[in-house]
Amino acid sequence: MILGWRAVSPSLPVARLSWVTAWLNVRLGILQLLASILVMIALYSINLRIMGAPNVALIGLPTVFSPFINGDNARLIQY
Repeated sequence: MILGWRAVSPSLPVARLSWVTAWLNVRLGILQLLASILVMIALYSINLRIMGAPNVALIGLPTVFSPFINGDNARLIQY
């Protein structure tokens, strides 16, 4: 592998959530689609708890590209 562990690590939480969905389906007898929807609702609830609000405005905050924006090309970026 070229990227090593970094390429595998993002897929580990996805695999765990797949196991949760499969567990809901097999052990509790919940339909596949409903089990997937329940897991996505749980993830969205966790995301809301972490972010603190449903819509967090990020316009105007510095980004990864902020150091590359100077006076010449700042007119190309509109907020």
